[in-house]
Amino acid sequence: MFNPGSLALVGALAVWATAHGQGTFQFTVQLTSPITDARGQGTFTLTETLFTYDVTAPWGADMGEIRGPGPSPEGPLLFNLRLRYCDAPGGGHPGACFFQGSFTLSEPQAQQLLEGQWYARAFVAERVSLQGPIVLVPEASPSVLLALGLAPLIGFRLLLRRRSPPRR
Repeated sequence: MFNPGSLALVGALAVWATAHGQGTFQFTVQLTSPITDARGQGTFTLTETLFTYDVTAPWGADMGEIRGPGPSPEGPLLFNLRLRYCDAPGGGHPGACFFQGSFTLSEPQAQQLLEGQWYARAFVAERVSLQGPIVLVPEASPSVLLALGLAPLIGFRLLLRRRSPPRR
């Protein structure tokens, strides 16, 4: 017969080990413009030195790029984003352009990205630019992950106690 306490300990150690062994970082961007209400968004992943992006911009924004390092979106051009396709407006849908792809980064580039020194930009008719900083999505702390991992086990144990006949 297994001991639920041992199972909880094994589960807790697995969650703790996973939390410390994670080598993938998630990032996000909110693209905005100071002169229009157009908006876009994007998600990014950095796994070791592989940088993957998926950016959605408003219809007509058929050029995208990543700039940095620096505190300003006017930093040097690092990469042009690859336009996959644009979905034309129609039927109440405003339309959108989609950029997807990946790059291999150098160690200094990966460090700049992790330090929040990169910006994404998309252009509509080369005059209107939407831009935003690429921001690291915070990871849950190991203690939060541990609590989330233990919660179902504790609930299961309490359920077993309720259903067990009283001991004499």
